Amino acid sequence: MRDRIKELRRVKASELVPNPKNWRKHPEEQRKALQAMLQEVGFAGAQLARELPDGRLMLI
Repeated sequence: MRDRIKELRRVKASELVPNPKNWRKHPEEQRKALQAMLQEVGFAGAQLARELPDGRLMLI
């Protein structure tokens, strides 16, 4: 099995680009509840992203 992880880096959520192929859509009320929870509690974990040609990161 190949490990394609190039690096582990900390970035702000606001720096991530949404993936247009993500089929999971959530209603506005659910998004607001999640945002409020993340602001209060925070998030601990790694998200997978790929680097775009312009240097931005897109969630996988």
